[in-house]
Amino acid sequence: ETTTVFEATSQHLDFKIFKLSSEQIKKLKERASETSSGYVRVTGFNVVTALVWRCKALSVAAEEGEETNLERESTILYAVDIRGRLNPELPSSYTGNAVLTAYAKAKCKALLEEPFGRIVEIVGDGANRITDEYARSAIDWGELYKGFPHG
Repeated sequence: ETTTVFEATSQHLDFKIFKLSSEQIKKLKERASETSSGYVRVTGFNVVTALVWRCKALSVAAEEGEETNLERESTILYAVDIRGRLNPELPSSYTGNAVLTAYAKAKCKALLEEPFGRIVEIVGDGANRITDEYARSAIDWGELYKGFPHG
């Protein structure tokens, strides 16, 4: 059974702090670049997010120890700053929130078996879906329904 973000309680969520040095992040970026096709920028955020996502998939697979669990789809959500994605861009003097949620999905098996660069690309694809049109649509939806979609 899948628990959506809106149904989750604190007992379903894990909170962890990962300390990575700039040298470790640099090595992750190099590792990702070796197996990336190059259509998504290899950023510090994307490599760290891909690493945490892969580790979570690995722990779930080991925890439950069932082959069928590898076929389960995993989703990771993360915030994306939309200031530079809007057309026209928000002025540099704008101080309010300008963030939307992006997501990436993949089967646990893919997260474990695909090259690291591919996982980084999947994370980057989520942010790339946040276009001007998408952002304005999400803002309109929020205005109309006074909230956020469940999904």
